[in-house]
Amino acid sequence: MNGTIIEPDLGFIKDLTASGAESLKKCYQCATCSVVCRIAPEGSPFPRKEMVWAQWGLKDKLAADPDVWLCHNCGDCTTNCPRGAKPGDVLGALRKATIEKYAMIRPLAALGGNFAAQFIVGAIVITGLLLAIGHTNVLANYHSVDKNGHLRIIFNNFIPTHDIDKLFAPLFLLGVVTAIYGIRRFWNDICDAAGLGKYTGRNALPSIAPTIGQVLKHNVFASCGENSDRKTPHLLTFFAFIALFITTNWAVFYLYVLGWKPGDYSSLSNPLKWLGNAGAIMLIAGSYLLIKNRKAKSEKQTSSNFDWSLLYLVFFIGVTGTAAEAFRIVGAYAPAQAVYVMHLIFIAQLFIFAPYSKLAHMFYRTTAMVFAKHTGRELKAAA
Repeated sequence: MNGTIIEPDLGFIKDLTASGAESLKKCYQCATCSVVCRIAPEGSPFPRKEMVWAQWGLKDKLAADPDVWLCHNCGDCTTNCPRGAKPGDVLGALRKATIEKYAMIRPLAALGGNFAAQFIVGAIVITGLLLAIGHTNVLANYHSVDKNGHLRIIFNNFIPTHDIDKLFAPLFLLGVVTAIYGIRRFWNDICDAAGLGKYTGRNALPSIAPTIGQVLKHNVFASCGENSDRKTPHLLTFFAFIALFITTNWAVFYLYVLGWKPGDYSSLSNPLKWLGNAGAIMLIAGSYLLIKNRKAKSEKQTSSNFDWSLLYLVFFIGVTGTAAEAFRIVGAYAPAQAVYVMHLIFIAQLFIFAPYSKLAHMFYRTTAMVFAKHTGRELKAAA
């Protein structure tokens, strides 16, 4: 009699339980989670099968399972589970494990949920920048007085913008390369698991545009039950990042195409500042509401350090950026520079750890959604 030999990865199970899936063994496969899920396809729903695979320690099978990412952590399964197995938390831990599996730089991936360690790395990078330019005293006055006798604070005089660009541009590109590396490996694995040939059946280009439209509208979050109120703060945070990305590239256009000097576009009357400030406000509001939402539901749904680290990082980026500008406007150079350094540390932290933090959901979940549309396995919300 032929059979299949299953060899569970006990180390993987142990890592999962340490990453927020400590309730995993409570699951007794009643399928309530799959029944109540409002977004899982009816033909092959989740997360019941993912729960049993996780109990068996099937690490590679779960890594090549797009359903782990099609789950939007709506919370309905966790709320309705009669055993308190918290399937949503288990899938969250699985997503973290997937990010680590496909990581290009494993030591950085290991710090994906350690906010303090990430901050130290960012601080070391920015300290190196300050040492390189010789401006190590963040409380010193590096600014001049204008013709009217007023102190004109321009952050470029403290830390030259061109030096910041020379540091952050490679960090950003490294993040992009890292994301592409992980997505490519993930795509190949889920295609192999689905039986799609390496050179046939993988052309998903027609599915990319509609998936991006779905992401922009966040309509899957609207279909959630327990956490449907996350849609608005998610949209605020998502479009804040888009606004700030446009603002950054707009400044690059001023500097390197039009040849403007740093500080020439610092006036609040400049449309660049309008967009940047709007993005900062949306970032603060969105991240604050997400933090508030998670804390309010902490009794029912567990949030790991992996969840909290990104939320607080995004919030601190918005707050320090806004505070640095406010201190600059009122002429308080010492607090402006000190807060500006903190802002740069948080930005460096974001760039370095973006492919290894929860921000990587943006890459992997979108890839899984493209795969689902490409293979005709639509979510209920998209039907």
